[in-house]
Amino acid sequence: MPQFAFTVTDPRGQRTSGTMLAEDRDAALKILSEQDLVVTRLTAITNITQQVRSRFGVRGPRVSGEQLMTFTQQLSAMLDAGMTVKQSVDLMLRDTRDQDLLEVMLEMSNGLAAGSSLTELLQRFPTVFNQQFVAMVAAGESGGKLAPVLSRLSVLIERNEEMKRKVKGAMYYPALVMSFALLMLFGLFAFGIPRFQEIYSGLGGELPVATQIMISFGVFLGKW
Repeated sequence: MPQFAFTVTDPRGQRTSGTMLAEDRDAALKILSEQDLVVTRLTAITNITQQVRSRFGVRGPRVSGEQLMTFTQQLSAMLDAGMTVKQSVDLMLRDTRDQDLLEVMLEMSNGLAAGSSLTELLQRFPTVFNQQFVAMVAAGESGGKLAPVLSRLSVLIERNEEMKRKVKGAMYYPALVMSFALLMLFGLFAFGIPRFQEIYSGLGGELPVATQIMISFGVFLGKW
């Protein structure tokens, strides 16, 4: 979704600048006008991240599990403290530096200002929020228990990330052993087999075809 930089004036005459996401320029103007703001500047921002994603066919922003967990924890804590979803998202926006997460939160902030529900906004980012996440948030919104649902979601995400770390850690040792075995095999072919060729040459006779192929391969590795 395109990103726009804007400068607006509120009814008190105070000027404010910022960025927002919208379908197009007209949609951005409509969102700002509905907030009783007079738009004095509105320009499209060339987003390098979006261009790279489009070039390689990647659809939607990508957010790591750790970032999603932190976002969920913070949103749950702020809602539990009595803040609204819009206030919570706007507050977190100030400290967000990751471009993909910033895109998600800007979309959420604008959508909440336009009257959309949190569930509707999450459904716009299937690459970030999976079906389980969206379903649980929908249940929390409908039941008026969004904060505890988000808290449970953050625990589930944390467990999932911990499981991923354990799986990766368990794969390090086999990968190390395999790498060492390949290195030893390369050393045998490159340096060991050519030595055997000298011995076999001195003995005379004809070697089996398979042995000749192995020796030729070893000589090639040792030479090049």
